[in-house]
Amino acid sequence: MDFLNKYFAQIRELFEGMTPGARVTSVLLLAVTVVSLGYLFTSGFSPGGDVFLLDNRTFSSDELPPMLGAFASAGLADVEIVGGRIRVPRGKEMAYVAALADAGALPQDFPAILDGVLNKSGTFEDKTKFEARQRYGRQKFLAEVFRSMKGIERAAVLFDEQIKPGLRRERMVTASVSVKPAGSLALEERQVKSICQTMVGAVAGLKSEDVVVTDLNTGNWYRGSPADSPGGDGTLMAQEQRRWEDYYRGKIEDLLRLVPGVIVTPTVELTPEKKHTTRNTKYDKDNSVPVNMTETKTSREFTGESKAGRPGYVAQQNTARSLATSEAKGSEEKEKTSELVESKLPAGEETEKEYAAHMIDRVSVAVTVPTSYFTKIWQKRNPTPPGEEPTDPPAADIDQIRTTEVARIKSLVAGALPQADGVADPTQLVTVTDLEDIIPPAIPEPTLTENAGSWFARNWSTVGLILLGLVSLMMLRSMIRSAPSSDAGRLGDLERRTAETGNSDDEEGEEEPRRFGFSGTGKSLRDELTELVSTDPETAANILKNWIGTGAK
Repeated sequence: MDFLNKYFAQIRELFEGMTPGARVTSVLLLAVTVVSLGYLFTSGFSPGGDVFLLDNRTFSSDELPPMLGAFASAGLADVEIVGGRIRVPRGKEMAYVAALADAGALPQDFPAILDGVLNKSGTFEDKTKFEARQRYGRQKFLAEVFRSMKGIERAAVLFDEQIKPGLRRERMVTASVSVKPAGSLALEERQVKSICQTMVGAVAGLKSEDVVVTDLNTGNWYRGSPADSPGGDGTLMAQEQRRWEDYYRGKIEDLLRLVPGVIVTPTVELTPEKKHTTRNTKYDKDNSVPVNMTETKTSREFTGESKAGRPGYVAQQNTARSLATSEAKGSEEKEKTSELVESKLPAGEETEKEYAAHMIDRVSVAVTVPTSYFTKIWQKRNPTPPGEEPTDPPAADIDQIRTTEVARIKSLVAGALPQADGVADPTQLVTVTDLEDIIPPAIPEPTLTENAGSWFARNWSTVGLILLGLVSLMMLRSMIRSAPSSDAGRLGDLERRTAETGNSDDEEGEEEPRRFGFSGTGKSLRDELTELVSTDPETAANILKNWIGTGAK
């Protein structure tokens, strides 16, 4: 700690040797330096001077005008719109949020819309008016939902209901959704379907075919379809075709992921039947099963004389016995009938198959490969030696690589396709084409001057504070060095007294050290001069130079 004591003692001694004006100026410069350094470390080194309002939130074109009006009313002019976001100075975020809250321009969340509708209702409010306000709140709610979808900038929703006249008094609900996509884009089909189904789910009794969606960028309008809903009349053939095409596109793109810039376009052909049934019957005669049998048998046989005599009219007459018996001799009667009818069911197998609607009939794929892909393969196989410039690949090598890679891609893609009837080689369903890829010129990197200018524009306040601190320290050092020291003052007094009395330090006796001493220190002139040379050689040299000049005169 001894060096600190010496350092502070030297500073105190220098400060005491200054004039009153120099002391005041030094204190003020020191205060400015301390304040500047404090501001530099608290604000100058913070990450950026501005921040985006409300946690970097993006606002729509409908929300920005009232927000800017609120800032203007509050006198907050330091605002910049960057890509739908609001940039404000750091540390003033609360002031800008308070201005939005005072003007009622804060962006509303979904629950806040319905809460505002319910909170405005009164005890004696008319039912019709309450229903109208509630419908208006639901319309705003749905508009905010659609505006939150990706690719939609602004939306407006209207829906109404009407009771049809008649005995049944059916309720009819219709809806209209006006949508402005982001920029100059057009609405996609999936967005239209999503909007229609959201409206059907939000409005009771609304059917998909009663929803009209208007594209404000193109002016086209779209009407919902009953088949769009899960409980509709069935899956449309076009929707099923797109679904299968998306499936095979993703599947093939996964296979060709290592090919940069590849484009896959599948085409799916579906069977037009809504129901397809196939029945196959096979008979087996040897294993037939009898199902119906009819059998009839009749047998009668009579031989010899009958014990009862001869039957008939003659035998009953009054005739001789011998006559009756003789006629009966030798009688014989036979009757035999046989009939067999049999019905059999032939044995066999009967197979019936029923297929789903719109089955896949054939899938063909078109693959587009950039020509640079073949060039990169050649460069990988033929690396440029160190220190040499790369050369263009020969056309023959590129053609050979193209033939090999096209065959490999066809074989790879064909393995992912279903078997098609009448196609023996599945690679015939794959078409591979190479196209010249036009590489846009590289964006020039900013120069050193531009980087320096941009850095200075962001950090000019920090640089200014640093320069101010350095200038203050230099001025303070200059003032301290220009102030006369106590030793120099003593030597000046010593020089004045020496000029008056001459060189008589040996004749005055014991009182000379006290007369020529520095403020009664008790040291001789030689000792004090030696001490001055060791502490401040420059001042001692000036004194000696003055002495020599005075002696020469």
